[in-house]
Amino acid sequence: MERERPTDEAYDEADAALSQGELERVEELLGPWVADDVRDPEACALVGLARYYADDHEHARPLLEWAVDHDCGGPETKAALGACEFMANEIDSAEEHLTEAVKEEPDWAEGHYWLACLREWQSRHDPALAHEAEKGFAIAAQLDPEGFPVPPRLSEDEFDSVLEEAIRELPPEFAIRLEEVNVVVEPYPDDALFGKGRGTPGPDLVGYYDDGVPRDGASAESVPGVIHLFQRNLELSCGTREELVEEIRVTLLHEVGHYLGMEEEDLEELDL
Repeated sequence: MERERPTDEAYDEADAALSQGELERVEELLGPWVADDVRDPEACALVGLARYYADDHEHARPLLEWAVDHDCGGPETKAALGACEFMANEIDSAEEHLTEAVKEEPDWAEGHYWLACLREWQSRHDPALAHEAEKGFAIAAQLDPEGFPVPPRLSEDEFDSVLEEAIRELPPEFAIRLEEVNVVVEPYPDDALFGKGRGTPGPDLVGYYDDGVPRDGASAESVPGVIHLFQRNLELSCGTREELVEEIRVTLLHEVGHYLGMEEEDLEELDL
């Protein structure tokens, strides 16, 4: 027997809960209607958005896709889906959904912000898009100054100063070990850093530890380990200089942890 759709009252209450940031309440109200054997589009839109705003992009995305495919959820759902696709480095589909969202809702800051992030990422290969990215960040900040401030963009010397400040704030036991590796700052991650079969670096990658072991089976001697920091990705993850210092500090701790042989699970236990 086909399960009935949620009541209008359940939709309204879930929508209000989403607006108020009560994300778990949205799941409580509509969670049963997003199961694989049900997939109510409107429920998928609201629960998908709740999961998206809870930074659970992995579980948000299939629900957002279902909602968008069924013309449900409007520009907010399209933009959230586009953001999930962008973070997964699926640029073409992200561009399509984010562009549509901004066109449908030109006064919505978040859509402009994510489209600007995408243009910034694309500018690695097409520098002309950097201006379009700056314009998008400015529009988002004008529409919602508190929620989407223009990300800091530092000169090389300014970033070095912030990096030195972050290093000074490291715990002594980590700072000592940091002296054993090289720290290199680059604008963005480069595909050449990654060996065959290790995936493609995405726009959310802010740091990477390279242990110097050849990836192609060559017999060359290993070189000293290197921690790569990706300046523009770090800047885009922050709204202020203070946030940038903290993000660099956490990234360094994370990558030093890899140098010490820690796995991702170990770093999660240390909140890194």
